[in-house]
Amino acid sequence: MSNMKNTKEHQISRQSQIKTMLEFSALNNQKLDLKTLVGGAELLTDWVVNGYSKELGERLVKLQEHINQENKGGQNAKTTN
Repeated sequence: MSNMKNTKEHQISRQSQIKTMLEFSALNNQKLDLKTLVGGAELLTDWVVNGYSKELGERLVKLQEHINQENKGGQNAKTTN
């Protein structure tokens, strides 16, 4: 769970990162469920606010693995969560 403040700047960043996630999925022909879309946007917002770190890099790898798994064998794979 994110501990980010809910300032106007953070809200704008989140909106921008949701757009980034949608563009990323379109460019890679991958569908994202709502949870992945919001979670990915929150992760990217963390990067914008706090900068890159080793821990953030590990979270990005896990996000990409999750997206790949969700799209494996079809674009409408269901989550178990």
